[in-house]
Amino acid sequence: MTRTSAEIDLVTGFPDVAFARRIALALLDESPEREVRCIVPRAQLRRADDISRSLPDSKRRRLGFLEGDSFALDFGLSGGEWTELAANVRRIHHASQITTAGLDRSEAMRVNRASTAESLELARHAPNLERLVLWSSTAVAGSRRGFVLEDELDMGYATRNAVEDSLRRSEVLVRGSIDELPITILRPGLIACDSRTGEIDRREGLYLLVMMMINSPPDRPMPMPAGVDSPLSLVPIDYVVRAGLQIAGDARSVGRGFHIVDPDPLTAGRVFELLARSVGRSLPKPFLPPFLASRLMRLPGIQPGGADPLPRAFLDQLSTDTIYDDHGARKLLAGTGVVCPAFESYVNALVRHVREEQLGAPPPISDARHDRL
Repeated sequence: MTRTSAEIDLVTGFPDVAFARRIALALLDESPEREVRCIVPRAQLRRADDISRSLPDSKRRRLGFLEGDSFALDFGLSGGEWTELAANVRRIHHASQITTAGLDRSEAMRVNRASTAESLELARHAPNLERLVLWSSTAVAGSRRGFVLEDELDMGYATRNAVEDSLRRSEVLVRGSIDELPITILRPGLIACDSRTGEIDRREGLYLLVMMMINSPPDRPMPMPAGVDSPLSLVPIDYVVRAGLQIAGDARSVGRGFHIVDPDPLTAGRVFELLARSVGRSLPKPFLPPFLASRLMRLPGIQPGGADPLPRAFLDQLSTDTIYDDHGARKLLAGTGVVCPAFESYVNALVRHVREEQLGAPPPISDARHDRL
């Protein structure tokens, strides 16, 4: 990377994290003067290059990759690369996170908390820093029930797995520097598909749920976890990125946290009903505790052959009665035209996309189609 007077934004998590890809491409759209740098592991460089080559020249030349690892010391960069990055970066979007089900504690902490610490270290040494944006998750609330405030982060909450705990501790780390650095914390809810195309990461619990509904025998009832009246904070990924960047670009967001959720969430039961109707199945029943539903969903005829099982963490989210306050987010988004689409408006697009992938159609590279953001 050569020294430049242009605006430089750093994005971690590219290209593996879905919303990190979209963040990077959306930033290129915001200003023709902006340059975006991404920390990319060696194993992901080819994929990153494929995305870059799909862009028009005016954007491709402003997207650069630095070979390294978000959780490594100094991102795994050389001393010269790190120093130059620190001198030039204006905004840091820390979107690197791993949320794989069953991840052990040491690995979750190594990746999630360590990568956050490295972004903080860069921010402390960046003389032109305008903002450090932590893309966190509502999962930091763990098993908390009831009303969760945007700036609330009580370490007394019980976390249900290593991923939730590592994300919580990452946010605690960032909040410890909130008085000395220009920090904005964003907590998306349960990320769904693109509201226009239905495209969704195949590793997401919602994708696996739709695939299970499509592939299981039509005469076999689908078990559904209890908690059908619990609100489900599904939020489409395109809205997460648009809303997050709008909030992070607002001077009023410095030193604060925001929930990016559906302000009018459906219940888990209603979401299942809409999915079942779109797939062409009867409403799943009976309603079962998550641990029983998890076991039943692995029985022959329910779980499609070769498919990943529905993660327990996803089932837990379906049955946790939690409302995420988004008063601050709605206030900053008022009048901007950035509005969360209703699940009813994109459920059919989601099911159609999963069906097309199941039929063997190659999935479109949404992360390379910047015009969709």
